[in-house]
Amino acid sequence: MTLKNKILGNLRWMLLAKFSCQAISWISTLLVMRILQPEDYGLIAMAAVVVSLMTMVNEMGLGQAIIQSDNLNQIRIRQCYGLVVLVNSSSYVVLCLLAPVMAWFFGEDKLSLIVPVIGLQFLIQIFVVIPSALLDKQLRFRERAIYEVGTSVCGTLATLWMAYSGFGIWSIIFGNLGMVALYATLINWKFPFPHLPTFRFSGIGDMARFGLMTVLGRILWFFYSQADTLLVGRLLGKTILGFYSVGVQVATLPLVKISGIFNQLAMAGFSQIKNDVQRLRDSVLLVARVASFLSVPIFWGIAAIAADFVGLFLGSNWEPAILPLQCIAIMLPIRVLSIALSQVVNAVGKPELNVINLAVACVVMPVSFVISIRLWGLPGICYAWVLIYPMWFLYALKQGLPTVGLRLREYCSNVAVPHLFGALMLGLVIGARNFLPFDGWLRLCTLVAIGAATYSSLCWIFAHEYLSNVIAAFRKDKN
Repeated sequence: MTLKNKILGNLRWMLLAKFSCQAISWISTLLVMRILQPEDYGLIAMAAVVVSLMTMVNEMGLGQAIIQSDNLNQIRIRQCYGLVVLVNSSSYVVLCLLAPVMAWFFGEDKLSLIVPVIGLQFLIQIFVVIPSALLDKQLRFRERAIYEVGTSVCGTLATLWMAYSGFGIWSIIFGNLGMVALYATLINWKFPFPHLPTFRFSGIGDMARFGLMTVLGRILWFFYSQADTLLVGRLLGKTILGFYSVGVQVATLPLVKISGIFNQLAMAGFSQIKNDVQRLRDSVLLVARVASFLSVPIFWGIAAIAADFVGLFLGSNWEPAILPLQCIAIMLPIRVLSIALSQVVNAVGKPELNVINLAVACVVMPVSFVISIRLWGLPGICYAWVLIYPMWFLYALKQGLPTVGLRLREYCSNVAVPHLFGALMLGLVIGARNFLPFDGWLRLCTLVAIGAATYSSLCWIFAHEYLSNVIAAFRKDKN
């Protein structure tokens, strides 16, 4: 079986499994948002600042190092296991020490308890890293997806039940912990790594270096991507942060559900062909083309119907979340492309390029956030994402594309069609909203239909060959 057929076989099954429980996840998430208060989501967002940082560090990038390595044996895997034990345990201790500092910084005493409880996931994940990485390296995504989807559904239902039972913010926390624990139990029951970790680390320098560079890149990514939450919470308060974080959460929900699949496939797939430059080059263009074709109508469509969506699903008290939802959704197709770029750079063994690109972002994005918040408040930071992030991505492309023999103009022309048609769709839907003589569910459904018809018609009439190439990417090769 060819590599493409392996990936497509797993991809189709994984997408089917993911989307089969997407409706349950969306409905329950929106219901929980209606039960809890903006202050609850503000506290979760505050805790996530430090918890997300430690999550970037806790497995030291060794999962990706295992996937990328060409020289892997049982001793090396046991060494990686030992490093994971040390790093995750240390991460939890550090997190507990930082909890009072976070409570002081945000002026919220509840964080002293919330942060350590959330951090228990680090100890559980010690038993997840090695089995998951080995499955990814073998392109056995279907097996992982079964347990990920199952535990996601269980966690979602548990969170919803606890929210209705009056657990408040703890419904989100305990629901997530239960999901992580259930996944760890299932994957070790079905795909165990039956060896003890070793704490003798001689000969693992190359994998440790790759892992460290990967972690450094994650930390830098975390810093600039979480800088908005940190600054909004600090400068505008927890209520405004609640509105902002919910807008971001709703906008990124499709990406969160799909990005796990995308990252698994991209890293493992690119690693398989990293020594074939022409094949790798063609694959990068194909992934960018397909990712843009699918992500632009989804996220720009969300931006176009944001006002009606928030009013119907969340209620009028969440109206300030509309602008963050719109602006983040407009930016997200570029975020999808940046994820693909970082994965191919890692796959070819150049994680230091990601570190350089992200170091630039750590300067540019927070500075733009501070200036925009000081000048225009919440709208300012929303516009900063839309205007500044694409400029940084162009810089990252210029640095990363030469590793696979591509030029910036060639790459941009490859993804231009979906963005052009998406912009036309966005403008038409927003314009139609102002002229429709009805509102409520009828207007929302009509706008969705207008957007879908516009984008698909433009692709069919003016870019039929482009559309055919995208469709062909999902067809298996003949044996």
